Amino acid sequence: MRRFPFLLLCVLLAATGVVAQQSAQFTINDLLKVRRLSDPQLSPDGKWIAYNVGDVNMDANKAINQIYLLPVGGGEPKQLTNGSSSSSTPRWSPDGTRLAYVNGGQLMMLTV
Repeated sequence: MRRFPFLLLCVLLAATGVVAQQSAQFTINDLLKVRRLSDPQLSPDGKWIAYNVGDVNMDANKAINQIYLLPVGGGEPKQLTNGSSSSSTPRWSPDGTRLAYVNGGQLMMLTV
């Protein structure tokens, strides 16, 4: 007897979810707006994470990656690179004071 109200509730919730899914369609344009996070690299002291964020540039018909820095304990991410060409593959120096990355086929380095 106790199962019937629970099963009825489950069926109603499932039916509501199906109706909600039918009214909101996920298009290719929605997918292209999703930022792509990749290649997280933990700093040697364990306090920072350097990672790539990729955004699709529809006019250029390509994804542009930039490097961001995030405190492990939480907080706001900081964008380290910017520009029309991609920056990728962040790697920490052994002492954690510099970050090497690739931009336009060249190896770059910045002090963090």
